[in-house]
Amino acid sequence: MVFECAHGMEASRLTCPTLDRCLEDTAAALSGLTAVPASAAGGVERLMRLGRLPAGTARSLIDSADPMPLLAEDRPPAVMAGDLVRYAGDDPSRLARCGARAHAAGERLAAALPAACRDHRLGDVAVLLQGLALLGWADHRIVRDGLEFLLRRQSLSGAFGHPAVDDPGRRASLRLRWTGSCVVALSTLMTLDSGHATAPVP
Repeated sequence: MVFECAHGMEASRLTCPTLDRCLEDTAAALSGLTAVPASAAGGVERLMRLGRLPAGTARSLIDSADPMPLLAEDRPPAVMAGDLVRYAGDDPSRLARCGARAHAAGERLAAALPAACRDHRLGDVAVLLQGLALLGWADHRIVRDGLEFLLRRQSLSGAFGHPAVDDPGRRASLRLRWTGSCVVALSTLMTLDSGHATAPVP
């Protein structure tokens, strides 16, 4: 969400000193590393695209990341999807390099999506849709159905979800978290659909 905000601010030619400091501090910390975990690779690339990290440093760090542990079969699907999204950023070709294991991961995420919809776990639905889109499933019927489910949970105010809790503060907090997740997922799907990035078809 930080990167989506940063891209939006940049596109609108707006500045935010707090956000700038956060990005600068993160880039400075990364500059001293020689390797990053796979779940940080997407963030490294986004920092590079925002001009906060030199391209050579960023590419070296991205190349150091091994995505194979993220594809382990015993990982919960929503956790796997979140880590794959953080690894790929918005570049599906990075996941295409994982070959058959990426396709198997897509099948696991697709199998988990109906239950997440049925249980109204909007955060899980959002991240599963993102993961599936990046794995090349953006045109699959299950992704289109999941997207339709998600859009039907948006209120006239633009917020997503209707938390079944009485406390107004907790309800607002849940809606804020769900809305952030859903907006980022929709942004990924729109980016892929508009041809800015292409994914392999499963």
